[in-house]
Amino acid sequence: MRILILDSSRHGNVADQESNRLLVECAAWLGHCARVLDADTVRFASSGEVLDPIGRDEVVLPRADLRSAADVHRFATVLGALQRHGCRILITPEALWNAEDKLRAHQLLEAAGIATLPTLVPPAGAATAAELEPLVQRLGGYPVVAKHAFGWGGMGVVQAADGDALAGVVSLVQQLAPQTRLLLQPYVRHRRTITVQVVDGAAVAAFASFADGGEFRTNRTGRTAALEPRGEAANLAVRALQALGLALGSVDLLENEQGTLQVLEVNEAPGLEALAPGDRRCAEAMVRLAAGGRAARRRVLLVVPFPLHHGRGNAVSAERLVAALRRADVDVLVLEVELARRVGWRAALGGFVPDVVHAIHAFRAGPLAAEIAAGLGVGLVVSFRGTDVGRGLGDPELRATTVRSARAAAWLTSLTEEQRAAIVADLPEVRDRISVVPHGVAMQPGARRFRAELRAEGSPLVVQLAAVRAIKGFPGVLDLVDRMHAARADLRYVLAGGLLEPELEEPLSQWFARRPWARWVGELSHADAVALLSEADLSLHASTEEGLSNALLESLALGVPAVARAIPATRTVLGAQQGGLLFETDDEAVAAALRVLAEPRLAHSLRAAGPLRVAESFPASAEVEGYLQAYRRALLARAPRDGR
Repeated sequence: MRILILDSSRHGNVADQESNRLLVECAAWLGHCARVLDADTVRFASSGEVLDPIGRDEVVLPRADLRSAADVHRFATVLGALQRHGCRILITPEALWNAEDKLRAHQLLEAAGIATLPTLVPPAGAATAAELEPLVQRLGGYPVVAKHAFGWGGMGVVQAADGDALAGVVSLVQQLAPQTRLLLQPYVRHRRTITVQVVDGAAVAAFASFADGGEFRTNRTGRTAALEPRGEAANLAVRALQALGLALGSVDLLENEQGTLQVLEVNEAPGLEALAPGDRRCAEAMVRLAAGGRAARRRVLLVVPFPLHHGRGNAVSAERLVAALRRADVDVLVLEVELARRVGWRAALGGFVPDVVHAIHAFRAGPLAAEIAAGLGVGLVVSFRGTDVGRGLGDPELRATTVRSARAAAWLTSLTEEQRAAIVADLPEVRDRISVVPHGVAMQPGARRFRAELRAEGSPLVVQLAAVRAIKGFPGVLDLVDRMHAARADLRYVLAGGLLEPELEEPLSQWFARRPWARWVGELSHADAVALLSEADLSLHASTEEGLSNALLESLALGVPAVARAIPATRTVLGAQQGGLLFETDDEAVAAALRVLAEPRLAHSLRAAGPLRVAESFPASAEVEGYLQAYRRALLARAPRDGR
């Protein structure tokens, strides 16, 4: 399907460019070709015939920033011409006028029995407080809101607290813009507005906008929160669009202090931000509507350095991503680097032909993924994790491999903003093709009960989930545990993690053999590791180098207080006691652990803060949406450049 995104961007709104880019990416991901055309460049013959090479089979998706009646008239004229040309138009000229003219929209909503704000028009020439008083009384008295019948983004919307203020606004508009129709509405005290995005009769996304800092217009503060599009808000938004004859759009609902909803405005071209999961859902729904519901089932090859169900963090992350992608209707094949070396990547793929190749780890999986992507002519995504930023770019033996992988990628991801900044500082050429996709948290604890197995009922239990390697703090972290136990003789310590550096086996084995209160249980399945962590009183994190720890995030999600070495990744997660305490020195580590175990109030506050921190900043839904966006970018990089 060919989709023409018809844009009117003469006002230079950056948000329009972002929205258009997201729609093009989503179209490519769903197997369609989309291109953007400036409506002001469409040419007509004197007969009204369209002269530009616009195919009659193209579906037109209008996207416009219209701020005056003249803007709407010009854009509606182009839409009408394309409609006569034979194109299918998702928003008709009539529906465009219905939405853009706020008075017309109000009248249609009222006629359909939809709750909306009372709206009155001052009589021509009425500009004094006395002349305006009858209208104000019909609206319920001051304060009132004056707005233009055509406008965008809250521009020209003014709150008048008394007659003099309102008369000043009306007089000024009559002098400076006599052709402008001014509307008056009551000011309704409210905490938030709710915006619901609707496509083809279904609410697909929603968010709340909050007024603060003395600003009464919630769309001017920039403070928002995602909502589920359901209930009365979703129903009201769907009905509002139907009343205006719109197949898609967004509806701003005002929620008063009693919780009652009224339609504030209707927008036929909602702004879409690439990093907002709800906006991406809306964009994909718009593309599906344009394409008559048809979409390609995309295929992703995930190249991983280690087998899934392995205890290492990258394997846990990959396993979580695979499950999420399959729920998102994406076909995924996982290819382990070692398997590809043994049998060859073409044999390992069999008949699987991916649309995108995704490498988890730049220098361990990146070279193989780059070879496959080049061999198949598909897009490549490379995800930096932890060691591939520090050692991968700093170690001369690894740097060349890491840099080649990064330069071959159509898109890159990092786990944190600090990590992204370090990559861009080293490789400035990737600045415009790298995004931050933090880990999400998705886990299902196993059935094992470790306290019973360890005979640790009633004892403070310190758990460390970490593969045994030097960058995880071994063997030095064991000295910290000794000092903790010296201060708390009832303390129990459990290490869960496989041995990755053989030279550490003897010192660790000897250490545990001499301490009956400590156990090394080896590598556990992810479910069993989560079960162990859920029984802990404290989780310990001593890594000297790390991207973003799954174990740390899972600890917070379970409400288990964490004590972690203050490296960039843990600072990003914990901040100001957001579920745990940070330490710089050994003394600080011991003191922090003993505080958590000895101070119930502190432990309680950390247990409460952890789940909130994870829900706010590390949801699994945001992780998969971030990677889907990266795949769209990579797919688009391989699409025909003329967009047709």
